Amino acid sequence: MAKIMVGTCGFFYDDWIGPVYPQGTKRRDYLPLYAEQFNTVELNYTHYGMPKPENLANMLVTGGPDLCRKNYPDRDP
Repeated sequence: MAKIMVGTCGFFYDDWIGPVYPQGTKRRDYLPLYAEQFNTVELNYTHYGMPKPENLANMLVTGGPDLCRKNYPDRDP
């Protein structure tokens, strides 16, 4: 059986306070709250510059174990 993954093209939107994130949500809490509702996220991080390894590591921890990245079977991980 196929696994369906649902997400959006980002999570760091102040406009989402109210409709997605509770009023008063701090920016540092966006990703964990996002991960409670969705199991994947697309990031265009590298469009602006290569992320620092520590930033990516922090996102993995903050997003939690159920937030997955898209796998490309024809590419190296």
